Amino acid sequence: MIYRTSAIRGALIGIGIAFLVLIACTWSLLISVLSTISILCSMLSVIGLVTMIGWTLGTVQVGMYIHVCYVYVYVYICVHIY
Repeated sequence: MIYRTSAIRGALIGIGIAFLVLIACTWSLLISVLSTISILCSMLSVIGLVTMIGWTLGTVQVGMYIHVCYVYVYVYICVHIY
């Protein structure tokens, strides 16, 4: 139970930080909101699936997942700018 609580707390903190970083990097509210919603939906499905299987998911794993989503957004921005 403690791992799921820390994973959810880490996810919420990560979502907030992700939104701020996306706003600062893209200067586009639309891309930032859509990317944040995408990250949130992906994270919720992974956390839900992992807990249904019975595995534990800590804050570090959630942080790594957020980092992967940042990379996807960065690649999207680079493709459309260049």
